[in-house]
Amino acid sequence: MAKGAYYHIHHPYQVDMAEGRATPEQIRGWVANRFYYQVMIPQKDAALLANCPDAATRRRWIQRLLDHDGRDDDAGGIEAWLTLGEAVGLTRDELWAQEHVLPGVRFAVDAYVNFVRRASWQEAAISSLTELFAPLAHQSRLDTWPGHYPWIDEAGYGYFRKRLKEARRDVDHGLEVALAVCTTAAAQQRALEILQFKLDVLWSMLDAMTLAYQLERPPYHSVTDQRVYHRGYDGYDRVNHRLSLAPRLAPAVGGGPGPSRAALSRGHGAAQRQRRSHPDPARRPARRGRRSGEPAGPVSRCPRRGDRTGHT
Repeated sequence: MAKGAYYHIHHPYQVDMAEGRATPEQIRGWVANRFYYQVMIPQKDAALLANCPDAATRRRWIQRLLDHDGRDDDAGGIEAWLTLGEAVGLTRDELWAQEHVLPGVRFAVDAYVNFVRRASWQEAAISSLTELFAPLAHQSRLDTWPGHYPWIDEAGYGYFRKRLKEARRDVDHGLEVALAVCTTAAAQQRALEILQFKLDVLWSMLDAMTLAYQLERPPYHSVTDQRVYHRGYDGYDRVNHRLSLAPRLAPAVGGGPGPSRAALSRGHGAAQRQRRSHPDPARRPARRGRRSGEPAGPVSRCPRRGDRTGHT
């Protein structure tokens, strides 16, 4: 298939990892950024389910959520990726806090999830067909990484083994959907465009990592050596062993503490009262609030640099 030539396994970043040229920092950077993709996949699949009126399709597709989120007898793919993170020297808190997720990676993944939310469920299913090429990527890592990177704990490879079987099953279902709807030349061309969009998402993620970890040009590198771009969540709740859903608040100008939740709530309420009480509706102050996708996170630390000798 011609589109296979554009799969991200052929990106120079992936090639370097497969051929043993990646540094520990570059491996950790890939694992940390790819984790954001992993945790958003169940939300993507849930969006598809929400748009799908066919019960039989939903019963089959929901297996993908269980594969990632886990169930009684399977901890799930997200847990397996956390184990991979620990195997390369990251902590669970680092991964859940998303403190290494680059803006370019976040924007690419969010674009994918938003596409699935807005598209028909059939087009959303077609976008998943990059999994046609995934088993090759997983097998390549299982074949090459243990020899190239002996410092990685063997326990970390469980995710790749798990996905070898699951990806093939998922592809079979996705192809059924695609073949059922792509019955005209126009529909087939549309499917190829959707597939190219998904390939763009995966390739763009690696472009962002290349700038940050290979070319040493992370975001804002020309003006600061601090990581000032936003991140998403408060981190891992050690007590309840789950992701905290409280969004981080941006710090105040000058590096001081950001506004409290109560202050934000008071300010929002005052703005609402001001709008309601203004005598001229046409001149009422504009509604203020965070736009969809607007940064809500704090200044974070510089990325941790690994030992380039191959030791962690």
